[in-house]
Amino acid sequence: MSEKYRPTRFWESSHAAVTAEKVRAGIGMRHVGGGESDAEAAALYRLRGANASRVLRKCSLPANPRIMELGSGGGYWVEFFRQLDPEIFVGSDLSMTAVERLSSRYPDYKFVCMLETEQAWSRIQSLGPYDLSLAIDVLYHITDDKTWEDALNHLCANVAASGLLLIADYFYEQPAERQSQTHVKHRKLQDYLDVLDKHGFEVEQVQPVFYFLNRIISGPWRDHAKLYSPILRLLTSNFVGLRLIGMVDGVVTAFARPMNPKCKTRFLLARREARV
Repeated sequence: MSEKYRPTRFWESSHAAVTAEKVRAGIGMRHVGGGESDAEAAALYRLRGANASRVLRKCSLPANPRIMELGSGGGYWVEFFRQLDPEIFVGSDLSMTAVERLSSRYPDYKFVCMLETEQAWSRIQSLGPYDLSLAIDVLYHITDDKTWEDALNHLCANVAASGLLLIADYFYEQPAERQSQTHVKHRKLQDYLDVLDKHGFEVEQVQPVFYFLNRIISGPWRDHAKLYSPILRLLTSNFVGLRLIGMVDGVVTAFARPMNPKCKTRFLLARREARV
């Protein structure tokens, strides 16, 4: 029988088992970035990056913003947001290995280990508030509802007046085959909005991330017509196919309605009211 999911042990062993070179800004960890190969994982991150850029182009951020990220992991988004030349970047992770690697790679940024939760949030608060707080593909890895709500409350509380919160999640409920062992729990969008509303946030954008990529292509939870399975399996098994499907997804997600149920994962951008 598989061991019950224990977040601290799971994430520390996950990072420690992958060399710093293999991580390559998050892509080396399959259950973080997804994908069955390095090429597929890279394709998923390219599309995430493209749609994150679409969101950023539509929002107003100050020059050299103050940025905080929950769950920095291998550092993909740390590198991505360097383009904004932040005045301060505060990252965090539950894994000490991840924090040590990121601190070494980005000596000008600050990284906080979340093992001692309250102390960690106090440290993050002392360096804030932030013009932009991030939790990208992170919150659905918090399976305990109370811990999830506390994390989202802290994220919201550390955003400055008129500042932004950027979250990426599935925003829907999906059954798990082994609820006691899984490291993922999907929640309804309304669960997020209830917390954001308490902190005076208003949603400005919802941007789909994937359409064909990142689909479940087998088993009882398959989320598309059976005919697509061999096609998607073929396309995702080679570099050319991944490039093709990635380009298709890039176009489809640019025009898909924000809450299209066939789109996998969404960026949600919300702004805090001017007076908090």
